[in-house]
Formats: sequence, C-alpha cells, structure tokens
Amino acid sequence: MDLLKRIDPEVAAVLPGLPVLDLTDIPAARQALLDRRAVASAGLEPSPTVARQDHFAPGLDGAPEVRVRHYRPTGAQGVLPCLYWIHGGGHVLGQIEQDDLAMDHIVDAVGCAVVSVEWRRPPEHPFPAPMDDCYAGLAWTHRHAAELGVDPPESRSAAPARAAARPPGWPCSPVTAASCPSASSCSSTRCWTTATSPRPAGR
Repeated sequence: MDLLKRIDPEVAAVLPGLPVLDLTDIPAARQALLDRRAVASAGLEPSPTVARQDHFAPGLDGAPEVRVRHYRPTGAQGVLPCLYWIHGGGHVLGQIEQDDLAMDHIVDAVGCAVVSVEWRRPPEHPFPAPMDDCYAGLAWTHRHAAELGVDPPESRSAAPARAAARPPGWPCSPVTAASCPSASSCSSTRCWTTATSPRPAGR
C-alpha cells in the first residue's frame, strides 16, 4: 500500500524532503533531532506574555526527581485550567525544550496554564521508567494545584502520541493530541471549549 496516496496532497508533497532519523543509533538520532529543531526555530523568540518556571517532582517509588515546566500567562490572576503535556519522541527521543514555542502558543491562544514533563528515555531507562515519570509529574501537579494556580476539575492531560496516566481526582480520561477533536468526554471543559470554539471577531 502506498501510504503517500492516503495523505493530504499538500502534506505528502513535503514528506519526501524530510530527513529520516536512524533509530539504530539513538544518540545520533537525538542530536539530529536537536539540530533540526534548532534550524526550524532559528530567529523565533519565546512569547513575552508567557512565564516559564521549572520544578522538580519526587520520582515514583524512590526514582530520580522528575523535572516539570510550568507555563502561565504573565499577569494572570486567579485559578486557570491546566494542560498537562507529555512531549513526543517515539519513546526514545525528545525533551521539554522542544515544545517550548508550542506551549507558548497554547497558553497565549487558550489562556490556560501548561505543565510539561521531562521523562526518562529508553533504552537507558527501560519501561516503566518513562510512564512512572509521567505519572509522578502529573500527581505532583495535582497535589500542588493551589500553589500553581490551576484547577484540576478544569484540567486535562495530553500527549502527542500516547495516553497519559492520571491521579485520583483528575476528572477526565487523558487524551492525545491526535484524538482531541473527537474526545467528546472532555468537550465541556473551559480550556477545551476555548481552544475549539471560533475566536470572537476582533480578537
């Protein structure tokens, strides 16, 4: 089956020109991805209207601390809905920094907060280390909701390629970025409806 025939023509036209990451050499693939992202983001600056702060959550069952990055609109008052973000990377690549500009965009466009987690990557840290880190960061976010100024009942977790775990009290099954448009169980939240509703004229 020719997969390119099943892809939107505008997207398919670009794919042959994209470099292929060789996952038989993980360190080289990681560096290649960093180099590619550096070129793609050259000249782009962090949003001046988004504040970022790193925190460290206790690892699960004595595991190393887990770094999480909190994004929030500068000058925002009160409690905000929160998106808990798990970066992609084929389970072996990626880091928090790769999505900084994307998280800035979400915060600016939606007006929510974001917490992004840095998970340990295989093969150096085999399963269940990545999942444990994602859960540890999410549980920490839930426990520190008041300190972070976020509202668990209005919050969701998301990942570009895989589902995330959730602690007790996180009210909705997590969604992936690919499934967001059809995740009807989450569609009544303030963060969700702001992101998917047409922007009012003049804004």
